[in-house]
Amino acid sequence: MEENDVHRDLGSDDEETTSEMGELLHSSPESTDMRRSSLRSPSETAAARRTLFPNTDENEMVVPDNPGFTVCWDNVGKYTVARHQSGQRQNAMHMWAMVFASINRVPSTHLDWQTPHTSATDIPISKFLPDKEDFQMLRCRIVTIIQRILVKHLTFFHQHFADIPVQHIQHAHSAESAEKSQVLNLGVVQENPASASGTIAILRHIHKYVPRVDGKFYPTVVYGDQLSCERHNDAHVALANEPQEEDRLSALEPGCQEFHKRMLRLQDTMNLFFSGSSATDKGTLFWLKSVFNHRSVQKEVKDAFNHVSEFLEFVTEGYTLLLAMQILRMQRLDDRPQNAPDGLESACHADRFKFLHDIAEEMVASIWHDTMGVEANDNTDDQPRLSIAFANWTQMMPWWNVAIQNAQMATGFILNALV
Repeated sequence: MEENDVHRDLGSDDEETTSEMGELLHSSPESTDMRRSSLRSPSETAAARRTLFPNTDENEMVVPDNPGFTVCWDNVGKYTVARHQSGQRQNAMHMWAMVFASINRVPSTHLDWQTPHTSATDIPISKFLPDKEDFQMLRCRIVTIIQRILVKHLTFFHQHFADIPVQHIQHAHSAESAEKSQVLNLGVVQENPASASGTIAILRHIHKYVPRVDGKFYPTVVYGDQLSCERHNDAHVALANEPQEEDRLSALEPGCQEFHKRMLRLQDTMNLFFSGSSATDKGTLFWLKSVFNHRSVQKEVKDAFNHVSEFLEFVTEGYTLLLAMQILRMQRLDDRPQNAPDGLESACHADRFKFLHDIAEEMVASIWHDTMGVEANDNTDDQPRLSIAFANWTQMMPWWNVAIQNAQMATGFILNALV
């Protein structure tokens, strides 16, 4: 028997017969585990539980001493080769699910999770919109990123300002995030994740590790790719009429994470700016793709994720540098800025920091919207003001997109420099 590398399932769902679906929905978790093994021995399962729930029994979680954990699963493929093939013994590709848990580095169990949900109609619009503090944090982040780009590509800044930009933007949990994650293998579930019945069986396997607090199931986030989250929601719909909370698997909350979350954001950017109709318009993404020979870039990000990511980074840095060279009155990347004071190269850290910071701030000011954010309040009657704020927010795209849009409209220098 041989095993291939891990394969990710990108195909469509398999159709299931009504009888098979009904058999699974009315079978107990124990009978499902007996029918198809999860490749985990009782001792391994017990060891995982002891790590997730130290000093307790029956998945009882002590809060806030226990930091909590999240679960993640994805598809794996196992290719088996029959030594002696026959009509009954053939080579086969098995699609299963790999499950693991990650203990939270930033504790979350101290947060309130039993307060009844608020109706969406009772939540003011201002709660969904960023306020002025959010935009100020965004602006500071953009300034830092611009400083990194200038130091990376402009010779003058690379030689004399390498120690100025912040390499890691600190936040409230930077120390905890720097620690290595503790990951626990929860086993491979021998169920087809491309089917509704297989997804339900996988979630029932995960539900065995759902913690309890004072006898109640504690909500547990189950991360996966976009397709896994869709199947998770379908499983909840299929089990909605089950009488017991445990059978409904309602304690498992799907969440899209990391790669697929970033892919969705990149797709929004491509939908907005990447169009074949702009192939002859200087400075557009489609035009830049052709001029700089990024042949592998496609509008569908899922088909060329790395190429799209690198292309957008290339365009971002290119427009940033062109705008910086205009402000600094430079003709080439290795020129000395004409408006740089004499002796700046040997100046103290504070003087060099101020010069680089002022340049970055000036660049941000040229692309920044004047009116952004709303004051946090519970006044839901002020609809016109909130509508305007929402419109401003929806127009505030990833900052490189704003830079591209404004650079095209503001000056012919940037467009002509590309020719």
